[in-house]
Amino acid sequence: MFGRLTIKKVQKFILTTCIFLLLNFLNPTVAKSAQAVDCFGVSSAGVEKNYYSSYDYVVNFYSLCNLVTISDINRLAGTSLRLQINGPQNFTESTSIGNLNNYKTYKFSLGNLRSGTYIPSIELSKAGEGRRTISLPRFSISNILECIELINDNTDTIGEITKITVSLKNICSEFTESDYASSSLKLKVTNFSNILPSGPTLPIGRLSTVPTRYVFEYKGLAPGIYMLSELEISDGVKVKSIPLDSLIVVDKTPTPTPTSDASKVPSVSKKLADVQLCVNAKNFEEYCTYAPYWYFSVCSIATGGSIEQKINGKWTRLKAIKIKLKFSSCKDTNPNLFDLEGTSYSPTKKLKMRLKENATTKYSASYFSFSVTPKLMP
Repeated sequence: MFGRLTIKKVQKFILTTCIFLLLNFLNPTVAKSAQAVDCFGVSSAGVEKNYYSSYDYVVNFYSLCNLVTISDINRLAGTSLRLQINGPQNFTESTSIGNLNNYKTYKFSLGNLRSGTYIPSIELSKAGEGRRTISLPRFSISNILECIELINDNTDTIGEITKITVSLKNICSEFTESDYASSSLKLKVTNFSNILPSGPTLPIGRLSTVPTRYVFEYKGLAPGIYMLSELEISDGVKVKSIPLDSLIVVDKTPTPTPTSDASKVPSVSKKLADVQLCVNAKNFEEYCTYAPYWYFSVCSIATGGSIEQKINGKWTRLKAIKIKLKFSSCKDTNPNLFDLEGTSYSPTKKLKMRLKENATTKYSASYFSFSVTPKLMP
């Protein structure tokens, strides 16, 4: 009888101990003597989407320490909280934690985020209580505008009507066709001598994984090379720009310019249909356009200049060139864009050209040399 009672007592002791250990595992606590930064646990953390691709980051805290008295709660007050998010965009925000009554929620506004993977972390600190960093789950963002991909673009001129067609599709599975209902398209076209009038703003409507065509129509465009600098896509808050190819409107009865061989214009007009004019410059890829027009662009630190041609062994100034200040496609070291263009009606004559870049307060005048070479269409 004594032996049985002893065994039962031992079994009861073991069972009680296991239950105690299990409860402490499910509800971990830190001793009261622990530092304040050790008393914070994160029950959940993640990004929440608002309207128009705007995001918040929400962190839910709970206490790892027993908060029984007012002094227990006050001991944690004033702990500094610093949220750090690294990724395609970096985000940092600090705040101070007030009273932590077992649970506390903090929401941080991140605004619009670019697509990519982000790595968040929380740093807790308090004077005299040390520091502690908590790594949080990674998250990925697919911006609705960055999910729009340009498949192709082309131009077609019939009579006086020029049509510019772009084909777009949705490349992100997390956005449905109807998510693009409030987004719109606008064509921005810039050129040195000819400026395309503002076209209509087209609604995107529904956009799926199957390419959708959008057509911009213009009537009576003057002959010349139009640089289709960008297609602007807007969701009502953010704007995304996609660079497009250049648009060439050919004059049926061309007039010679300083870069033309006027004596040959009437006799070679038919031959020009098979010719392209290719611009070559050191450290640049060859760029070709349909004759009789040639086009080239250069990023520079200069804020003005002129274009010159070598005629009979001498450099002759043709015209001044305006620039686009701090153009989005240019790097910070050379932020300004020169659009260079001209015409040549000779199917064989090579033009020697150069851009004179005006002096600035920091840099002296300089020259950028290039050539324009007629080539048969491939």
